[in-house]
Amino acid sequence: MKQSIQKLSDIEKINLNNAVEFLVPYIHTIVKISSEVDLSTSEFKSKITSLYLEINSEDKGRIEASASHNNFDFSLLYTGTRSFVLTIKGLRNFEGFSFMETNK
Repeated sequence: MKQSIQKLSDIEKINLNNAVEFLVPYIHTIVKISSEVDLSTSEFKSKITSLYLEINSEDKGRIEASASHNNFDFSLLYTGTRSFVLTIKGLRNFEGFSFMETNK
């Protein structure tokens, strides 16, 4: 049995490169902010909202934020200094893509 190798079209390659160029620094910035020591809750919220994440709920230091950018859904659960779970799910062209970053 012979398997055929599928190749990406030029548009798919461009979309993939654009997604990587967006995701890598965006995720790095979210993780960096979420990992900062001695960051007050108000400073954390200010920095996260500057990244266009919307604060969905807040209760006793637990903050949930989310956003949709460039065909990806982002969800962040922050429970205090250096304690977070970031999940990313692909939409449309990137359906099936899933990523999770945590330091728990």
